Amino acid sequence: MDKDTSDMKPNPKETANVFSVLFFWWMRELFMISFKRNLEESDIYRPIKADESEKLTDHLEKYWNLELDKLKNLEYVVGKNGQKVPLKKESRPKLYKAVYKIFWLCSVVRVMVPILQSWIIKYFISDPNAEHKISTNEVIVYIIFLVITNAIGIMLLHHTIMQSLHVGMRIRVACSSLLYRKLLRLNTAAMNQTGTGQIMNLLSNDVIRFDQLTMFLNYIWIMPFTTAIIGTIMWQKVGISSFVGIGTLLIIVLPGQGTLSFLNLKLRTMIAPLTDRRVQLMSELIAGIQVVKMYAWEKPFSQIVSVIRKLEIKQIKFSSYVRAAYLAIIVFTERLTVYFTLITFVLMGNNLTADVTYEMSTYFNILQLVVASYFPQGLILLGESIVSFNRLEDFLLMDEVNTRRFSEITPQLQFKSQKPKEESNENLENQIDISRSGSIVPSEHQRLSDLPVHIKLQRVSANWISGQLPPTLCNINLTIKPGQLCAVVGAVDSGKSSILHLLLKELNPGTGSIIFTQGSSKYNFSDNLSTGYFTNNPNLRISYASQEPWLFGGTVRDNVLFGQSYDKARYMQVANVCALTKDFRQFPQGDMTLVGDRGVSLSGGQRARINLARAVYRQADIYLLDDPLSAVDTRVARHLYGKCITEYLHGKTRILVTHQLQFLKRADHIIVLDRGFVKMQGNYNELVQSNKDFIEMLDSLNQAHRKEEENMRRASEMSKRITITKRISRLSITSSIAHSDIDDSDYVENIPEAEMTAHGRVAGRVYKEYLHNGGNNFILFVLLMIFIISQVATTGNDYWLSYWTTLEDVRRIENISDVKQFANMYNDSFLGSIFTLNPDGLLSTVDAIYVYTFCIIACIATTLFRSFLYMKISMNSSINLHNIMFFKLLQARMSFFHNNSSGEILNRFSKDMGIMDEWLPKLMLEAIQGFCVVCGIMIMEAIINQWMLILIAILAILFFFGAKSYMKIGQDLKRLEGVSNPIFSYVNATLNGLSTIRSSGIEIEKLMRKRFDELQDRHSGTWYLFLTCAVAFAVVADLIMCLFLTCICFSLIPMNETDSNRIIVMENGSILEFGCPYELLHDKPNGYFSQMVEKTSNQMAQSLLEQAKKACEKNNDHCELNLSAQNTECESDFTLTEQTAL
Repeated sequence: MDKDTSDMKPNPKETANVFSVLFFWWMRELFMISFKRNLEESDIYRPIKADESEKLTDHLEKYWNLELDKLKNLEYVVGKNGQKVPLKKESRPKLYKAVYKIFWLCSVVRVMVPILQSWIIKYFISDPNAEHKISTNEVIVYIIFLVITNAIGIMLLHHTIMQSLHVGMRIRVACSSLLYRKLLRLNTAAMNQTGTGQIMNLLSNDVIRFDQLTMFLNYIWIMPFTTAIIGTIMWQKVGISSFVGIGTLLIIVLPGQGTLSFLNLKLRTMIAPLTDRRVQLMSELIAGIQVVKMYAWEKPFSQIVSVIRKLEIKQIKFSSYVRAAYLAIIVFTERLTVYFTLITFVLMGNNLTADVTYEMSTYFNILQLVVASYFPQGLILLGESIVSFNRLEDFLLMDEVNTRRFSEITPQLQFKSQKPKEESNENLENQIDISRSGSIVPSEHQRLSDLPVHIKLQRVSANWISGQLPPTLCNINLTIKPGQLCAVVGAVDSGKSSILHLLLKELNPGTGSIIFTQGSSKYNFSDNLSTGYFTNNPNLRISYASQEPWLFGGTVRDNVLFGQSYDKARYMQVANVCALTKDFRQFPQGDMTLVGDRGVSLSGGQRARINLARAVYRQADIYLLDDPLSAVDTRVARHLYGKCITEYLHGKTRILVTHQLQFLKRADHIIVLDRGFVKMQGNYNELVQSNKDFIEMLDSLNQAHRKEEENMRRASEMSKRITITKRISRLSITSSIAHSDIDDSDYVENIPEAEMTAHGRVAGRVYKEYLHNGGNNFILFVLLMIFIISQVATTGNDYWLSYWTTLEDVRRIENISDVKQFANMYNDSFLGSIFTLNPDGLLSTVDAIYVYTFCIIACIATTLFRSFLYMKISMNSSINLHNIMFFKLLQARMSFFHNNSSGEILNRFSKDMGIMDEWLPKLMLEAIQGFCVVCGIMIMEAIINQWMLILIAILAILFFFGAKSYMKIGQDLKRLEGVSNPIFSYVNATLNGLSTIRSSGIEIEKLMRKRFDELQDRHSGTWYLFLTCAVAFAVVADLIMCLFLTCICFSLIPMNETDSNRIIVMENGSILEFGCPYELLHDKPNGYFSQMVEKTSNQMAQSLLEQAKKACEKNNDHCELNLSAQNTECESDFTLTEQTAL
C-alpha cells in the first residue's frame, strides 16, 4: 500500500517533439529494452500530468457536485395549492453530464475521414466511356498523390483512435476514483445494503465499458451524414438501384441491429445484479473460508454459488448469441447490399460493368463499416454505458456518514455554570457538531484539546435499518464523566458495538442528542435539544479499535502508525503496553515485517494487539475499544487491561466493550445493554448492592461467553495447524509477556509482497485448454470445418461477383475467341453440365444471377451457423473454467489463502471472469473472422494474378517480424498492467476497515485517497503504454500496406493500354481495394480493441487456469483441468470431508 509513482521513470512523451509524437518515436527506448529482456515494473513510465488520477477525479468531482447541488435545490417544488411536490426521478443528478462536460472536446472524431476516402477512391476510377483518356504520366501523378493521401490518412486516423482510447481511459480512471471517494463516505447502513460484490463489479465490469465507448460513440451521429453523402454519389452512378441497396442496409441496421442493441441493453441490466450477487458471495466465502472449512460447509456454499451462477450464465448466453448475430451480420451485410443493388441494376436493363461493380463494392464497404459495424457498436456500447452510468449514479447517491455541520439548525446548549455571562456566550459561539473537516482550530479549542471529555446521551434511539422493529438502540440515556473508564457489557446483539458506532457517527440517531463537552463536566443540559451531535470543540479526536482486527498489507509499523508521524519513544511505549515488544524481536524483520493480506501471517492474538496498538498510538480525546481482549488469552488480557487501558490511557475518556467480566470491578462505570435498552448502569459495587439481577446476568453472560470461546478455540486450533508448518522461529512458544498460551506464539509466515509476474508469450496450451474446456475433439473439428466452409462460401461469393462482372464485359467484346485471357469463359464444361450456355458458350445473365443468389444464401447461412456454434463452445468453456477454479478453490488448503491476497483471488472471479464471459468470445471471433477474410483475399489475389504471391510472401514476412516484436512487448505490458493494478485488494482492505479509517480523521481519509490515486497512476502508466504500443504497431502495419498499394498500382500501369486489358485491370480492382490501407483502417477500431482485449482475455484465461492449478497444488492432489464438454451445468457432486478440506 506504500507504493507511489515517485520511483517511476518520467514520461518521455512530455518532452517529445511533434515528429516524435507523430511517429511514436518516444517509445523507442521501451522497444529496445523489450528486445533485450523482459520488461519489469521499473521500466514503466509514469503517466503524463493530464492523466493523473487525482487531477482527473478532482475535475469530475467538481462537476458531479454541481449536479448534486441541483438535487439539493430541487428536492421539491411548490404546487399550485402550496403543497410540496417531490422531485421526479428523471430530475436526479446525471453522472454522464459531468463526464460530458469534461471530455466532450477530446472525444470528437473527424467525420470527414470516411467521406474523403470515398471521394479519393471515386476520383481514381477510370471511366472507359470518358472522353478524356488518362495518360501514363497522369496515372503516376495520381498514384503518388493517392499514396501520400493514404499516408496522411493513416496518421490522422490512428492518432484520432489513440486520442479516443486515451479519453476512454481518463473517464474510467476518473469514475473509479470518484467511486472510491464515495466509498470512504458511505454510512454503514448503505454499506450493508450495497455489499462488496457490487462495488467490485462496478470497479471491474462496469467502468471497463468506458475504455472503448469514445471510440464508437461519434459514429451514432456521423452515420446519417455519411449515408446521405455516399448515397448521393451512388445515385449519380446507378440511379434508383442505389436506393435498393441503401434501403436493404438500413433495414438490416435499424430494425435488425437496433433490436439486437436493445436486447443487449436489457440483458446487461439483468446480468449486472446477478454478477454483483455472485461476487458478493465469493467475497464472503473468501473472507470466511476458515469457518467454512472448519464446519465443512463447502458443499452448501457451492450449491448457493451454483444457483446464482446458473442464473447469470443463462443471461450471458443470450447476450453472447446476440453478439454472435451482430458479428455475423457484419460479414454479409456488405455483400447482401451489393447483391440487391447490382441485381436491381441489371434487371432494369443496364449493363453491368467492372467500374460499376468496383464502385458499388467500395461505397457499400464504407457504408457497411459505418452503418452496420460502427453505428451498432456505438449503440451497444452506449446502452451498456448507460446501464453502467445508472449503476454508478445509484451508488454515488447512497447515504453518507454525517460529516457536515448543522450550525443553521443546531439549537443552543443551555449551560448553567459559574462562569461570567460574557465567557459563557463566547463558548456558545463555538458550539457546533463534531466535524472531520480539519478546519483551523481557534485558540479556545487549543486550550481544550488536552482536557478529558464528558459524554452525555439523552433519549437516543437509532436503527441500522430504517423502520425496523425493535430498533437497534432504544431510548438510551447515559452519562460518562471526563476521564472515566466505561465498560459496556451485554448478550450478543444487545447493541454494544452499535453504541460505539453511534459515537463515531457511523450510526445516525433517529431521535435524541449526543453531547461531547471538553474541559468541564459542571454543565446542566436542557432536555429540549433537537436530534443531533453537539460539542464545544469541533476538532474532537476519537480513536477506535474495531472488534474484528483490521490490518492492511504493509509492515507491522505501518499498521501501528497508520499515517501518523513516527515518535520512537511513544511508539516503543505503546508496543510495550500492548505486549508487542517480544514479537518485534522475534519477527524476521522486526516491526518492518510484512503482515500479509488481512494480517494472515500473524496469529489471532498478534492481530488483535496490533489493532489495539494503532488505536492507542493515536493521540485522541476519546478511546472506543470494541472487545480487544477477546482474541487473547487470560494472561495477555490482564496485561492489556492493566498496563494499557487502565494505566497508559489513564485520564482519557474510554469506552470498553468487553466479554471479560472479571475486569468489571476496575471499571469506573458499567453499562448493561439488553436488546438495545440500557438495563442497568453504575459502578460495580452499586450494581451488586442495588440490583439482584446483576449477578444472575453475569452468570448467564459467562456461560454464553464460554460457548463463544470454545468456538474460537476450534478455529484457533485449525489456524495453528496451518501456520505451524511454516513457522519462522523454532523458539519455545512463549507469550509477549510471561506464560502466554500458544495462541500468541511468535512466528510469522512468509507472505509474497505482490502477485508474481509471468514472463514470455501466452503458451499454446492456454488456447488449447480454453477450447478443450468448451468442447471435445469432434466438436472442435466440426467448428474448424464450419469456419473453412463459411470462408469458402464468402470468398466464393466475391469470386463469382468478379467472374460475373467480367462475363458481362466479355459479352460486349467482338471476336471473343481472340481474347486468350477469357478462353476459359466459354465452352465451360462444368457450367455446361449444369446450365444451358448461349450460342457463344457463355452463361446467361439469369443463370449467373441464380448462382449469385445461391452464393449469397450460402454465405449468410454458414456465417450465422459458425458464429452461434463458436459462442456455444465459448460459453461451455467459460462455465467449465469457472467450475474448475471454484471447486479447486474450495478444495485448497488454508495456506493457499494465506499466500494469496483476497483481492487477487476475488479479481479472478470478478474482472477476469467477466472478461472471460463477455469479452473473450466476441473478440476471439472477430480475430478469427478477420484472419479468415485476409486469407480469403490473399487466395483470390493469387488466383487472379500469380505474381502477387511474391509480394504477398514479402508482406507476410514483414508482418511476421513486426507482429512478433509487438507480441513480445504487448504481453509484457499486459502482465505488468495486471501486477500494477492491485486495486481490488486495496478496495477490499478499505471495506474491511472503513470504520477504523474514518475514525482516524480526515487526514487519514485523504491519505487513503492519495494511495488509491497512486495505484491508479501506476496502472494508467502501464495501460497507456499498452495502448500506444498497439497503435504504433498498427501505424507500421498500415504504412507497409501503403507500400503494398504503391507496388500494386505501379504493376497495373502496363495493363492499362487496351480495352481488353482494362477488363483485366478492373477484374483486379479487388487487388487495388485490398491493397488500399483504408480497407484495414476501417477495421482498426475493432482491430485495436480486438488486439488489446483479446490479449487481455487470453492473459485472463491463463490467469484463471494458473489460479486453478495453484489451488490444486496447494491441495497436494492431482489436478485435471479438462472437464467434460458435456458438463455445462454449474453443479458438482464432489464430496469433501473435514479432514481433506483442512
